[in-house]
Amino acid sequence: MSWKLEGSYIETCSCDVVCPCTASLDFGATLDRCRVTLVFNVKDGEIEGTDVSGLTVAAVADTPKVMSDGNWRLGVFIDAAASDEQAEKLGGVFSGA
Repeated sequence: MSWKLEGSYIETCSCDVVCPCTASLDFGATLDRCRVTLVFNVKDGEIEGTDVSGLTVAAVADTPKVMSDGNWRLGVFIDAAASDEQAEKLGGVFSGA
């Protein structure tokens, strides 16, 4: 899947003030698991030729202490303004599908 997205994002997680995962997914979270929310505002972008500019995506994840161990639980929320095609493409990028 080819894509290019530009914009901004904000995140918050259950770790201490400086989240170790920011430096590397191989570093362990502060607690037994990492619970993180990330919100992406796509200023300009396309996914496989579909324009997704101006849309917002939020991802909520519950991961093991070491994120690179895998086995994440992930929920993705797509902007209500997205068409079905845009939502499908954004879901693919942000879910890792």
